[in-house]
Amino acid sequence: MTNLSAEIDTKRKELREIVDEMYRRGETEKALSWENNIKVINESIDANERLKLLAKALEEGI
Repeated sequence: MTNLSAEIDTKRKELREIVDEMYRRGETEKALSWENNIKVINESIDANERLKLLAKALEEGI
């Protein structure tokens, strides 16, 4: 796994933990919105762009 791939995986896991916590708190609509945004980011073709978007999502809260 390349460094870029590892970073992307790490960001995805961090976002997944945030979404899981939203579900635990009963924030279903917000969690579904975040999941949709994560899906769109994951479909980004360019790995560098994907990493940039995942990092931004973590910083700003999707």
